[in-house]
Amino acid sequence: MKKTKWLSILVLCMLFTMLTSLCFAEGENTITPRYSYTSYITAGLDINGSTADCSGTVKPSGNYSVSVTVSLYRQNGSSWDYVTSWYGSSTGGKTAGAGGSVNVGSGTYKVVTRGNVGNGMEYPTKSVIRTK
Repeated sequence: MKKTKWLSILVLCMLFTMLTSLCFAEGENTITPRYSYTSYITAGLDINGSTADCSGTVKPSGNYSVSVTVSLYRQNGSSWDYVTSWYGSSTGGKTAGAGGSVNVGSGTYKVVTRGNVGNGMEYPTKSVIRTK
């Protein structure tokens, strides 16, 4: 009886662990955090010729205000050098977006979207990296 009880508990723990991992898996090598007050967050970076098009959006899950900062960085060895940023905001549960274009040289670039939902209730973040 005791062995059956412990075996059942072990099986439940293994199932819980497996299901939890599946809930957070978005892609093969990507883990996306789940937010309480954010429906979604995006980060976009397209490099065409010498132009980097950067974008980001944040949508709250309720009737909250939201602000968004989209920042572009260039890789310098093992660190990232700041290039520029764009800002946006919205109220009433609407999506906030920001972004723009900038001339870039060869190298590896990263766009980071940072949100502020509900005046500090949550700070979602997402990034994307591209090499020219």
